Amino acid sequence: MSAMASDTFLQRVSIRPAHKSDLTAIVALLLTSFRQFPLFDFLYSPLNRNFDVAHDTVFFWRRRLLLDLLDPEASVIVAEAPLNSLVSVLGGEPDDQNDPIYQKSVAALDWTERNGLPARSTLSQDNCIVGFAIWRFRKGGNSDSQPMKARHSPSCCNSLKASMTNFEVSFWKRVYQRKDQEPTRFAAYLAAEEELSKTHYQESCYYLDNLCVDFRYHRLGIGTLLLKWGLEVAQKHKLWVGTEAAPKGLGLYLKHGFKQVGWFIVVVHDVEHRAPVLRLSDYSLA
Repeated sequence: MSAMASDTFLQRVSIRPAHKSDLTAIVALLLTSFRQFPLFDFLYSPLNRNFDVAHDTVFFWRRRLLLDLLDPEASVIVAEAPLNSLVSVLGGEPDDQNDPIYQKSVAALDWTERNGLPARSTLSQDNCIVGFAIWRFRKGGNSDSQPMKARHSPSCCNSLKASMTNFEVSFWKRVYQRKDQEPTRFAAYLAAEEELSKTHYQESCYYLDNLCVDFRYHRLGIGTLLLKWGLEVAQKHKLWVGTEAAPKGLGLYLKHGFKQVGWFIVVVHDVEHRAPVLRLSDYSLA
């Protein structure tokens, strides 16, 4: 696609806060396009043997995302585009169609469509959700910083919904063994997350928890829009930004001034997963 055509398409992409009714589309993106991230494939390796266990992924991720929506210190945002503009950018064969990971994403897309997980926007059936990001205020272990102003007031109703959802998730974790995760790997991941917090997040920051773009629309600037949304919020509140990057997304962060400050490492037996830990403090580079 030419630079002019890409710019024209990007002008039709809008960024907005996610709604509860968007959760189905976000989970569909997670299943199809998170396959592009090695850590997801590492933690959810049972999906490679039998993708039907993704029903567990759908169940638990819908509730995790709902908790993010209810969290006053988190922001879930989506990128959506008109369906007719997407048809124009899908012309031709993708450069990475023979990539095994790309093929896994195609298979996951087929599964989501067969199981009623469309990526259509709930605000307009003429639009499609093509990306999402989860940003959150992350209070450091050695920080006395107060949370930045919440994006919404933690109403009694939202607090009750969050409590009920947390109870539901805790109950099912106790009585049900998830089939979509590798338990040993996930336990190692949680331990690595705890070590990461001690090593790199002792100061409060605005944290990019997840950024995902539909695998069919990579390299069109959608990820940049989702990233810049959070950078503007962080700059407004004078917070540095932290995240961990997948190999395919590293260039995006480096282009916007992020610096690598370490590694996030998960080791299980002889299998190791590592991702660069990134930090942005100088917004003149972004």
